[in-house]
Amino acid sequence: MKNQRNISTKTIKSLYAHSGNTCAFPGCNQMLAYREDLILSNICHIYGLNPGSARYDDTKTADYLNSEQNLLLLCHTHHDLIDKDEKNYPAETLMSMKLSWESYVKEIGRASCRERV
Repeated sequence: MKNQRNISTKTIKSLYAHSGNTCAFPGCNQMLAYREDLILSNICHIYGLNPGSARYDDTKTADYLNSEQNLLLLCHTHHDLIDKDEKNYPAETLMSMKLSWESYVKEIGRASCRERV
């Protein structure tokens, strides 16, 4: 049975907020959305959505696969790279990349807020 891509608007907004509107790939500073009609990002599944997709794991449910927990924002270039080079970008590496980037963005945001006070 093929899983459907079903990502809520709330999840998409949260992904952009937690990523700081920037590609999560280490060293990439590509901004992802400039305007509503100029989006340069891909919402990437850490564990692939369907058999044959990169990092697919048949033990994961469709709900999990489309959850924020399993999604990562990357620029087009890095999305293509991780899916074409699955050996060097296993799910564990991507999960670590996501958590590290989102933690960094959160700390930068806090520092910026403290500077404004």
